[in-house]
Amino acid sequence: MLWVIMSVAMVICTVVAGGYYYILINRFLSLFLSGIKKLWKVVIALISLVLGLLSGNLFSTTGVILVHIAAAALVIEIVNQIVKRIGKQKEKPNWERIYKSCLIPILITAVIFTYGYFNIRNVKETEYTVQTEKNISKDYRVLLITDSHYGTIFESETLKELKARMDAVKADIVVLGGDIVDESTTKEQMKEIFQAFGQIQSRYGVYYVYGNHDRQRYSSSPYFSEQELEDTITRSNITVLKDNYVQVDKGLILAGREDVSPARKSPADILQGVDPENYIIMADHQPVEYEENEKQGVDLILSGHTHAGQIFPSGYVMKYFHTFDLWYGHAALNSMEAVVSAGVAGWGYPIRTQRHSEYTIINIKRK
Repeated sequence: MLWVIMSVAMVICTVVAGGYYYILINRFLSLFLSGIKKLWKVVIALISLVLGLLSGNLFSTTGVILVHIAAAALVIEIVNQIVKRIGKQKEKPNWERIYKSCLIPILITAVIFTYGYFNIRNVKETEYTVQTEKNISKDYRVLLITDSHYGTIFESETLKELKARMDAVKADIVVLGGDIVDESTTKEQMKEIFQAFGQIQSRYGVYYVYGNHDRQRYSSSPYFSEQELEDTITRSNITVLKDNYVQVDKGLILAGREDVSPARKSPADILQGVDPENYIIMADHQPVEYEENEKQGVDLILSGHTHAGQIFPSGYVMKYFHTFDLWYGHAALNSMEAVVSAGVAGWGYPIRTQRHSEYTIINIKRK
């Protein structure tokens, strides 16, 4: 569903942005030329076509920038109509020059992206509390870390600072919810981040589930093999949960699912034989199949993947089209609660204009 929406959005951006850039370029040139010759119109059309094709690539920073400029220009278009009406059709030469220059849309985009650059690097601590009537032996503190995409946004120094903050959480359980690394992560960086996260202070250890990017399946020239990845994770004292579960403590089960991308077991198969009187946590990178998990007695499901949109208004599109069971935050369902983290960084673009970067703390308390 998400890929269908993205494909449609990319086609729309290509066509609309290309056509609109043709208008914008002609308008800009009208500041300097009284008329535009046919040859120039052909050149402008070709430039607009290229800009449209670049705008349609929403997986690139260039594409996102061009779409923002076009969107901001459309807003200025509306403002221009208001200015004309307020001015009762009187000419306002200064405003007309500013309007035709497209300077304001470019400045607006620059401000948005400057904010996004600093926002993605400002990692916050988000905390939720869930309650249970099940007979757990004590209250638990879970640290959920997802979507660091290491190497895309931050590197060694920031990693050290984050690790120190996470140590201070004094978690009972640490859950690495996938996409800790991605296609841009080198082998050395992969080893660095898992060694750091494997040493986060916790009572019952660090556990990990695969995301859709960790194994670099979208790269034709991966920096490391799947076996090298798994060997590094296990040598870093991190337990891999791949369609299986562990008894963390008396009355507490932590299960982890393989990512949606490859074939995987159902919650029923994973939890076969588990006493439903246990408090059951399910870690699944993508926030999907909530109903199946709830039927199997899962009490809490932990996910990431969505980045809470990352680039506005993506999150609201996900929410509107219900591409995931939960796009961000904490939700109490019938007999199950769910938490989706925005992630400690983001993918692809070095910016975040929707929500914030975060690691998430979940306090599980007895009623």
